[in-house]
Amino acid sequence: MNIAPDAEPVRRIPWPPPGASTQETLVTHEWLVTNGLGGYASGTVSGAMTRRYHGVLIAALPAPLGRTVMLSRVAEHVQLPGGRQFELGARARSGDAADAPKAGDLTEFRLESGLPVWRYDLDGFVLEKRLFMPHTQNTVLVMYEVKHVDRPDNVPPSAPLLELRLGPAVNFRPQVLPVSEPLGWPYELKALEDTFEITLTRSAFPPLWVTLSVCGGVASSVPRPTFTVDGQRIETVLYPV
Repeated sequence: MNIAPDAEPVRRIPWPPPGASTQETLVTHEWLVTNGLGGYASGTVSGAMTRRYHGVLIAALPAPLGRTVMLSRVAEHVQLPGGRQFELGARARSGDAADAPKAGDLTEFRLESGLPVWRYDLDGFVLEKRLFMPHTQNTVLVMYEVKHVDRPDNVPPSAPLLELRLGPAVNFRPQVLPVSEPLGWPYELKALEDTFEITLTRSAFPPLWVTLSVCGGVASSVPRPTFTVDGQRIETVLYPV
């Protein structure tokens, strides 16, 4: 593969990859992003957690805590102007009747300079998701960008392009701790303007900070992001590996 000197190396993986079943590739193709501090983010392309080492943010904390799962996953739902809804990524697989992993309308997974990019086609709306970690920081950034829009004729130009709902799931635990250990409880939530602090009470773990923001040229044309408390406790999640 020839790469121009000023070009970023890109490895494109059509979805599903040729010669493999969608079911297989969803759970066997994995990605990993590190922060140079010992922390990382990792998972399957589908978003399903199959290993205890999977998580959106595994922080490298000072001894004696070490590598700690701080943010397990983020559920992602998209609603289009006509009301149709999509779920990006796989659901948590729980109980005896586990939900089959799926990846919504994922059309491509690629690596740009080693960093993962997911591309979804949602009825003419093309949405891309990126994930990266700043060097030597226990921080993960997840960015969603609308790349293409086929606005329906019956939707006025002033209507929002789409609504993206994100549901963070937390279970603070050392990465090597068996997932069969009881869940930590209770968690405390504090709101500080556009930043939200999640703390596992009566524990040595530091808080997790979550910030929502709209960036780029669209920042002045869309509503500010909102945070709604609608907590639930999921007791049984299947980690097959």
